[in-house]
Amino acid sequence: MNINCNNSVGAGFPRPHPLPGRLGGENPLFTMTREGDSLMTQATGQPKFELFPESETKFFLKIVDAQVTFVNDDKGAVTHLILHQRGDQKAKKIK
Repeated sequence: MNINCNNSVGAGFPRPHPLPGRLGGENPLFTMTREGDSLMTQATGQPKFELFPESETKFFLKIVDAQVTFVNDDKGAVTHLILHQRGDQKAKKIK
């Protein structure tokens, strides 16, 4: 997979991504939705933002300095995410 200079692999997902739905951590609840070819994230009390793919499991936001890593089980299902922003914050899959 070729990664360009802005670390995005291009528009859309690098592969069909299992839409994680809702994930929760100590504070925010993250809701992941798909809008066309885009993966969107919305934390509790925040607006919705697009996530841009770096790889099959790593995404970043352009609006803020933050990255998201999705962690999968051995069957490929998302178990949790890690938000990399001012430290790492884990959010487990709720549904």
